[in-house]
Amino acid sequence: MENPGPNKRGLLKRPILLITYAVLLFLLFYRLESVWGAVQWFLGGLSALFMGLVLAFLFHLPTDFFQYKVLKSFEYHKSRFLRSIWRALSLLLAYLSVLAFVIGLVVLVAPRFVESVTALAMNFGGYLNSFQSWSDGFLSSLAINPGISETITTLWDQAVAFLQSIMGTVVNKALNFTISFTSGLFNFVLAFMLSIFFLYNKETVFAQTRRFFVALLGQRRTNKFCEVLQLSNNVFSKFIFGQLTEALILGVLCFIGMSVFRMDYALLISTVIAITAIIPILGAYIGTIPCALILLVIDPVQAVWFVVFIIVLQQIEGNLIYPHVVGNAIGLSGLWVLVSIIIGGGLFGIWGMLLGTPIFAVCYHLVDRWLNRTPKVGGET
Repeated sequence: MENPGPNKRGLLKRPILLITYAVLLFLLFYRLESVWGAVQWFLGGLSALFMGLVLAFLFHLPTDFFQYKVLKSFEYHKSRFLRSIWRALSLLLAYLSVLAFVIGLVVLVAPRFVESVTALAMNFGGYLNSFQSWSDGFLSSLAINPGISETITTLWDQAVAFLQSIMGTVVNKALNFTISFTSGLFNFVLAFMLSIFFLYNKETVFAQTRRFFVALLGQRRTNKFCEVLQLSNNVFSKFIFGQLTEALILGVLCFIGMSVFRMDYALLISTVIAITAIIPILGAYIGTIPCALILLVIDPVQAVWFVVFIIVLQQIEGNLIYPHVVGNAIGLSGLWVLVSIIIGGGLFGIWGMLLGTPIFAVCYHLVDRWLNRTPKVGGET
């Protein structure tokens, strides 16, 4: 029997592959919920690995600082022992320094933070009653239409019920978080150990990963892929360091300003502002809303001055601090940062707002490189 030639085999292979892909695509969409459940189960099993990679990425900045700045002389030291422990000592100092900073921050802030939260929870009912009395007196002094007054009172009652439900939700969320944190402690310890392994053997891990991609994609595509990874590493490193620095500065300035103006719960509110300021540009405004509501219940006049203070502080932060600390570091103007936050938040919610800016910065630099490599046409200059 005559064997089919290579051309005939190629003609048969293509439709078979197309049919196979079509069947798989149909099964994927037909059983999408089951497939997504399997993907979530698989990713859940790899959560410790992903967390280890994230921790390794976060800790590589202080590790490189100690390794190539503080202990640079150890690399070529006469002592073989110091050369052998150079990387290990850098890792130890990096993890200890971050741990000491976190412990110090917790020791300094946590007691007063817990005290503020406890006092707010205990006095919240009294604050609501006082504000209710103040609002009733304010509305009666205005002598406005009774129907409008009744409408405003109804809206306020709904707002009070909403705030009370939030307080109950916060308690339940805190309990659920405690349970989840306890159950996930093992994964965190495992991820912590994996991050140390990745950082200590990063050259070996990178070389093995590169060999895998060379075999999968080829040398040229792997080189381009590594260029994108290097660019992403630089942008994300600068963004994370700059954003954390900017959030810390904004939190400190907020605490100083609130303390000078003798506003209530300065530490609690400044902590909320600092945490939400991790979201570029819009973060502090997002944190202002619940903080202003808290101060509104305590003292409406104080709430108004707080909003004014935050607006002024944000102008200083947006025009002086952010461009130098974050904007210039990642190479994006304030306009593009705002665009990236809006698009990222609209597509992926809070994670899109957090990671939209560095991802957009990477895409921006890649497009800029592509445009610079594209030959100019005609009389372009």
